[in-house]
Formats: sequence, C-alpha cells, structure tokens
Amino acid sequence: MIQNTCKLEGGSIAYWDNGVDTDIAVLFLHGNSMDAMAFENQIRSNKFDSFHVLAPDLPGHGHSFLQEYSINSLVDALVEFCNSLVLDKIILVGHSFGGHLAIHILPGLKNCVGLFLIGTSPLGSFQDIPYAYQVSPTFSLFFKGKLETSERREMARIMVGEASYDGLKAIDRTQPDFRSGISSSLEKGEMLNEIEILRNSGIDASVFLGSHDLLARKEYLNRLQLQGIIKNLVILQFCGHSPHLENPEKFNSCLSAYLQKLSTRLWTK
Repeated sequence: MIQNTCKLEGGSIAYWDNGVDTDIAVLFLHGNSMDAMAFENQIRSNKFDSFHVLAPDLPGHGHSFLQEYSINSLVDALVEFCNSLVLDKIILVGHSFGGHLAIHILPGLKNCVGLFLIGTSPLGSFQDIPYAYQVSPTFSLFFKGKLETSERREMARIMVGEASYDGLKAIDRTQPDFRSGISSSLEKGEMLNEIEILRNSGIDASVFLGSHDLLARKEYLNRLQLQGIIKNLVILQFCGHSPHLENPEKFNSCLSAYLQKLSTRLWTK
C-alpha cells in the first residue's frame, strides 16, 4: 500500500494506492469527518487484488486540503483528481457523504462504469433529507463546524459503532470549515438532483445498508429500488452505518462478488 499526493489547483489530495496495474480502478470515497483509513480493510484485502484500488482523504480531512470548502469545490477537486490519474475505467464506492460526492462527480467522469454506495440515500433535492435520513440532533453535527467533546463522541458512535476504527481521531483531523462549508452549500442550493444524475448515467447503482443503520432510511431506499433508481439494495445484518468497518469480511465478500460480475460484463462487451 503506497501513500501519494496529487497536487490540485487550490489544494492537494493525499491518497492510498494498492499499486496494482490494471485497467479498472476502484475509488473509495469516505464519509464526512472520516478519512481514507476507514477503507484500510478494503485497501489491504486480497479480494481486490485484481483491481487498482485508490482511497483518498477527502479535502478537509486527513492530509488533503482546499482553500475553501463547498459541495462545488469538492466536486471540482475530485473530478480533477480522477482525470489527473489518467484512469481507464473507474468504479466508485462511496460511504455516506462520500456516496453523495460520488453521485455528484458522475457527470464529470467519462470513464465511470460502476457505482456502489454505503449508507447513502440518493436525494432529489435538499428537501428529501428528512425522508432519506433519520434527522436528529446527532445528524446536525455533521454540518456543524467546531464540536464539543460530547458531540464528537456521539458523532463517532453513530458513524462507526463498535468498529476498531478511531472515529474520534478522524473527527479531530477534519477541518471544522469542511462541515460548516457543506452546511452553507446546502443552504445555497448547491446540491444537485442526484436522482436525475443516476437516471441519466446509464450506470447500475447498488447500495449496501447496515440493518441497524441509525442514519439512512431503509424504506426510502426500498422505494428507490422499486422505481429503478438503484438496482441492488444489499442489507448487511447486524451492522450500523459503516458495514465496511463493522464487518469487513462480510462486506468485502459482497463487494468483491459484485465487482467481479461487473468486470466480467465489461470484458465480454
């Protein structure tokens, strides 16, 4: 596993790379106030050895930064990052807010061939949030700049449950301006219609959801599946909002199976 840095206009993105030279790259995008090491169990897994695995720290997290944080600036930075690496085919795997960013960058990527979301409920508009997520005082912390100690602990509990990943450390390494910047972006209407993006993408989107997720609403995702917005809704039992952390063996087996099916279909076209 190699750590690299990609210089951008107005910032830089640090990322982990498994160093595999292959035509299909799998890009893991972590959630709000986490970091790339949330995907350590995937980057190091031999189940993904046939893919070029990449996991960046989102700007404002870990070792990545931008001059200012907004949905638009994050989308531009991620598209620039993907294009700078000159990847042949990209499969996006986004967790929570990272899943929303994955959807937002789809129109800017000409070579994306797959999309997998973890605990992400695609939105038609900002007004869909109360239907797509369990809005609570804890939910609002993901859009608050400076956090109190008790708030950081509660946020980490919701994010990672009993997983060994150090959620508190990741929160501490996240720029408070990132969370408040996203809040401002939502108020300014920068969130795109993700439902329309998925409809127009021509890509089959799948969602992995923990059966005990305290944020994403299963009934909302069920409706999206019935409407054909998402193709597969995979429920991972006894997991919360971060099944890739809480039960990595089960998650890796599920994702690997879907990736192998997708890559086989691509090679037989």
